[in-house]
Amino acid sequence: MKKKKVLVLGWDAADWKVINKLMGEGLMPTFKSFLEESSYGNIATLDPPYSPMLWTSIATGKYPHDHGVIGFTEVLPDGTGTRPVTAHSRKVKAIWNMLNQEGYKSNVVTWWPSNPVEDINGVMVSNFYQHAKTKHEEDWPLLDGTINSDEHRDILADLRVHPGELTAAHIKPFLPNLEKLNIEEDKVLGNVAKIIAHTSCVHNATTYLIEETEWDFMAVYHDAIDHCCHLAMKFREPMLEGIDPEKHENYKYIVDSMYRFHDMMLEQTLKLIDDDTYVMIVSDHGFRSDHTRIVTLPVGPATPAIEHDPYGIVALKGPGIKKGHRIFGASVLDVTPTLLAIMGLPIGKDMAGNIMTGAFETLPQPEYIDSWETRHTGNPAMLDRNAVSDPIAEQQAMEQLIELGYVDRQEKDSAKRTRISMREEKLNLVRSYIHAGKKDKALPILEQVCEEFPNKASHIMLLNAYLESGKLSKAETMLETCKKEYPESNNVQFYEGLYFWQKNHRIKAQKIFNKLVESNEDSELT
Repeated sequence: MKKKKVLVLGWDAADWKVINKLMGEGLMPTFKSFLEESSYGNIATLDPPYSPMLWTSIATGKYPHDHGVIGFTEVLPDGTGTRPVTAHSRKVKAIWNMLNQEGYKSNVVTWWPSNPVEDINGVMVSNFYQHAKTKHEEDWPLLDGTINSDEHRDILADLRVHPGELTAAHIKPFLPNLEKLNIEEDKVLGNVAKIIAHTSCVHNATTYLIEETEWDFMAVYHDAIDHCCHLAMKFREPMLEGIDPEKHENYKYIVDSMYRFHDMMLEQTLKLIDDDTYVMIVSDHGFRSDHTRIVTLPVGPATPAIEHDPYGIVALKGPGIKKGHRIFGASVLDVTPTLLAIMGLPIGKDMAGNIMTGAFETLPQPEYIDSWETRHTGNPAMLDRNAVSDPIAEQQAMEQLIELGYVDRQEKDSAKRTRISMREEKLNLVRSYIHAGKKDKALPILEQVCEEFPNKASHIMLLNAYLESGKLSKAETMLETCKKEYPESNNVQFYEGLYFWQKNHRIKAQKIFNKLVESNEDSELT
């Protein structure tokens, strides 16, 4: 039987609200035509909505607490420091490892995290491929672990685009007032140039590998929409209160222009494949693009993620897929089971997701196995989790996270940074367990966090967990601690109301809720 070909295009943070507006204005014609041939809808993200965790869930069908990527950084095994999450962090098979076992050829382009690359049957290009840390005039070497194929390494290296190569013609669609900006000092301009160059690198590698290699499965990750949104969503129309009018005028087109760039890349990509190739376009979460946009982010670990919206996009096209059809209830956990069903391969019973059945004209009848982790039909080509990573690559990855605001550049104390990373790793694990409905797994970790790293966020999270678990005695004790430590917190007052409600003291509870509403200060409630 002929193997089916599948292409997955990951568009980080792509959101229907922006797409629908642009399609309505005729500015994303390729994507609009694609939808007419596709089944599409919202796709629910996970908590916490952090990209390396989410894209690993997309590639595995598993929650972060099962796949092992728990945030942006992780504490070193010996506890002496931190490092960015890498491909070593993942402890289960991604879909390309499963396919490798079955003799399929896969190309994987800049998935996050995918450095160092795995030696799969096909070409893997790591998420460090597009990052330039040298000036344009200097050599731009590929770091070890960036590409697994000697045959294609030199060509792929030449296909990269350095930010210094861009001309005004490349940048003006994003910044029409380019001539008014100070090229040396304007940080937004510098970031836009970098994002355009990165996006071009990924697109060039993608189109080359589509045309010049044999493949059955291909997964491509673009981070540009997410980066542009974090950079400039607050400057988009309509102008928000508190935004400088001149900056609004200069930067208001950045986000929409990046969406249009993706539409043009999609047009070129689709020309290179046939109608029998399945294509899925998916994002890991959406992005606040309306009146809920945030002008100034609070200080704290991974705070840019509060700009994310809980629903991203998914669209699937191919033989046997319903055309122009809305699907409902999809989750990022459903991507890998759906792809395995398309390719006629078994689905692991330990996967948290399901097939997106609403997309199919005829319901798939897949085989189920206990787990791909115990299936040994071939070589999965996975990395050793305990292998030593390249320190230069780790430093570059850390710089990228600092630039995006996910890691604090100001924190110089290595021991303190390690403690912060340890706390965030445990809190992310807790949030993942809670999101999966496994409060029994979350509570002991959360209690440990509150003991080791007591602060408002962990205390209130534990209070909420006790209430949701019906542990009212423990909730009462934690409530007293929170009332003492954070007497002005509306969140604490809200949970006090919930406590009384669960104790059947409904009048007391309602008085607290009424007071919060009347105070007009309930915007803090989360």
